[in-house]
Amino acid sequence: MRIVVTGAAGGIGSGVAETLAATGHEVIGIDHDADGLSALSEAIETAVLDLRDGDATRERLAGMPVDAVVSCVGGY
Repeated sequence: MRIVVTGAAGGIGSGVAETLAATGHEVIGIDHDADGLSALSEAIETAVLDLRDGDATRERLAGMPVDAVVSCVGGY
């Protein structure tokens, strides 16, 4: 499966992305934190995006089949 994980640079998001990749899924990690994304394993495709920018998000994912989205974006 191709799975998009949003918030992939954070603690929960990175854990989810790494676990999915380790179990054989094709993972695309999205976050606005480029440094955090760079810490992910090379098995994970990454995209530096601010999800509040709908146009940029649609442009980046256009034409890319996605089977599932796991949202780990959030704050307190």
